[in-house]
Amino acid sequence: MRFLQHCCRVRKNSVLLKAWKLILEIGFQAFTISPAWELSLSRIIRRMAEYLDLNNWARREAFEFFRGFDKPYFNLCTMLDVSRLLATLKPRSDVDASEAKPQRASVSLAYHYLVLRAANEIEPFRYRLRDGKVLVHPVIHGATTVFLPNETFNFAYFNYEQDFVKFVEGAKAAVAAATAAGNFQRKDNDDNMIHCTVLPWVAFTSFSHARNWKREDSVPKISFGKFVRDGERTLLPFSVEVHHALMDGFHVGRYIMRVEEFLAEPERYVAGPDAHLRFKSIGLHPRV
Repeated sequence: MRFLQHCCRVRKNSVLLKAWKLILEIGFQAFTISPAWELSLSRIIRRMAEYLDLNNWARREAFEFFRGFDKPYFNLCTMLDVSRLLATLKPRSDVDASEAKPQRASVSLAYHYLVLRAANEIEPFRYRLRDGKVLVHPVIHGATTVFLPNETFNFAYFNYEQDFVKFVEGAKAAVAAATAAGNFQRKDNDDNMIHCTVLPWVAFTSFSHARNWKREDSVPKISFGKFVRDGERTLLPFSVEVHHALMDGFHVGRYIMRVEEFLAEPERYVAGPDAHLRFKSIGLHPRV
């Protein structure tokens, strides 16, 4: 059965394996499970987080060293070339201007999508501190700031979807809900996400975030700045702040390189064979 086959693939002593064993212990073979129910349960348990085996982690010594720092975070800033992304999302000439209005929002959601996709691919970005241990989330989602008419801001929370159109649908709904709320609100005790913020007024070259050092705050922080023209290129200021106990500059470098790979060929990730029809459903008319 797929249910038992998956059991053989999970890590030794993981939460997943313990879950399978528990099911077996209560008499798994004593009753019949429909294929549909079995598949649903498998998907649920596969999405459970598990703890990293610190004893066999190559970074164990570095983890213990940086975990005790008063300020264990480090931040890297760079400029991302978003020229090709903007060209991909630029409205086609045959689209009425009124229909192309949502395009500006789509650019922001597009680069949120790409950085979140990269974060899900690079495992250390899914690590979180939890009572002195390292929890590994199978999937992480997104949160970003939404500027409000009263010159304050709110947070929008959205799920990660590998399918770009589905991601934009969910993110647009989250941004609309955050705007409608009209005041500052936040989720507590939810670290299976990346925190993002957008400062479209500043082409920053360095960045630092407010941190609560009284708790294990290990959620990576991503910042986007004001577009900068550099000849024929359009650059986007980009900041990544992470907890040094969980990763090093090598991992952040790998992450940034992955984002750059996405931006070099954005049509591969934000388009598809039926792109025009699918994008039209969310108000986009890109040149793909």
